[in-house]
Parts: sequence; C-alpha cells; structure tokens
Amino acid sequence: AGGDAAVRLQSADAQNDSDIDHDNDSHIADDDHPSNSSSTLAGGAQDEATASAEPGNANPNRALSFGSPLSHSTIDDDLSDGEDPDTDAEGGSDHALPDDNAQPALSPSNTWRPQNQQSTCEFSHVITNYSKKRESGCKKAEYSPITVDSYGNRWRLIVYVNGNGRASNHHLSLFLQVADSDDLPFGWKKAVSYVLTLEHPSGNRNNSLGYSKRNPDKTFKLCPKAIDWGWSQFITSDRIQQEGYINNDSLTVRATVTVKSSSVNIDPADAELYLKYAVEEGKADAVKSCLEQGAGVNCQFKD
Repeated sequence: AGGDAAVRLQSADAQNDSDIDHDNDSHIADDDHPSNSSSTLAGGAQDEATASAEPGNANPNRALSFGSPLSHSTIDDDLSDGEDPDTDAEGGSDHALPDDNAQPALSPSNTWRPQNQQSTCEFSHVITNYSKKRESGCKKAEYSPITVDSYGNRWRLIVYVNGNGRASNHHLSLFLQVADSDDLPFGWKKAVSYVLTLEHPSGNRNNSLGYSKRNPDKTFKLCPKAIDWGWSQFITSDRIQQEGYINNDSLTVRATVTVKSSSVNIDPADAELYLKYAVEEGKADAVKSCLEQGAGVNCQFKD
C-alpha cells in the first residue's frame, strides 16, 4: 500500500507533547469483513522492527517506539499496518464462541439502545501462561470478559497468542468484537473509534506505557459481516520478548472504545445483503424492512 503511516509518539516524560504525524498507509480494500482462523490479510504487513531514535530516519512503514519500551507508541491509521476486518471470504465471522464466557445479565440500565451522543469505555484483559501457550503452538482464540458501557454496548477482546491466519507463529493477533451481535435489532450499526494496547509492566494508570494501534473511524455492523475489527499482525512475538512486555508469564492488553453514534438503519447499498441474510434466517419482518429499503428480489441465495 502506498503512502506514509500516521504515527503518534508520546514519551514517558511528556504524555501531552504534540503529535508527530505522517500520512496514512492506505488500506487495499476498505470493505467490512470480520476475521476468522484463516483470514486473508486485508492490509499489508508492516515492519515491526524498532525505528531509529531520530524522527528523520523513521521508516514510515514502521511502528515507532524509539528503541525501548520507555516510550508509548501509537499507530494512528485507517486499516494500515495489517489491520483486518477479521473475516472469511463469505463475509461471516468464524471465531468460535467462548464456552465459559457468560454475558452479564441484562437490566434496564445496560440494555442496548441507539445513541447520538458519544460514550467511551475502557477495559483490560490479562493473558496468563504466555510461555506455555507460545511453546504449545496454541491456535485457539482467547476471549476477554464482556464489558458493557452506559448505552448497553457490549464489547470483548479476542486474542490469538500465536497469531491468526497468515500471522500464525510470528505475531500476537488482537481484535475488538461486538459481543452480543446476534441479540441486537436487525440492521444495527455502530460508528466507533478504538485503541488497542499491549501494556508494558513499567507503566501505570497515570503514566501509560505500551504499544498501541488505533482506528479513528470504523463501522461495526451485521451486513456485510463486520462484528469484529483489529490486527492479525498486531505486534511480533519477538518484539514482545525483546522489549519486556512479559511480566510473571503474563501479558496485559487493553481496549479504549468510543461509540460516536449507533442506530438501527439499513444503508440502501447494503439492503440486498441484509435481504439475503433475512431470507436465509427466516426473518419475515426483516425481509419486509429490506424490501422497503429498496433491496432487489433477484439477488442470489443459498440453496
């Protein structure tokens, strides 16, 4: 992909210093399609090697951290640096659902509702027994507990310690998922900005250190299937080891999620995809809604 990477650098001593920005690497195809265990990378893989301490020598295709974990580095991009909309070729999410991750009980205060005001939540997940999982070649997805914000948006992280798809064995893969996509009203969508971070043990809540990637504008929705977004090549396994992110054989990942708006509204351009889904799932009211949005009746369906 052409162009430069947009990078925000924050030193440990000056968290409020002004940003150093470069233009974004463009994503090859900005179609929404959530990830699976054998996803094809939608963006080009970036060099995860540490950049020179001289900004003028920085490779625009690198995630910058000035040579040590004592600076916080954020890749500020729009699907650059190997970010995947995490999907299979048919547009459906193939992550196996967790067996033991019960969702929080619903109450009037945390039932999802559309919003036109921003809401932000932050949550962390500790990956335990990291060395054992690396040595065993574990390919299983690991899920964080579900977090619910003030508007009832339910989120969780999906982690592949040994990478997902083409990133297998060389990277940690990290994704953000809408945890209750099957329970939301037909036609839901959420405009979201999010930051995913691998925290460094030397940091704390007031002086956050680590390695982060951000997407400032991403839509989560049912069709085309885009219920989880993130990076297959979030960070290399070598870098995790070399820069001291492991503490007591554990890693800590964090998500900061801002929902800018959400609605139950089918875009006309997506109406036929929603119609196919509604017919195949036997949802009569949803079929009617799609037809009212202008979906054609001559689209192809499964046998």
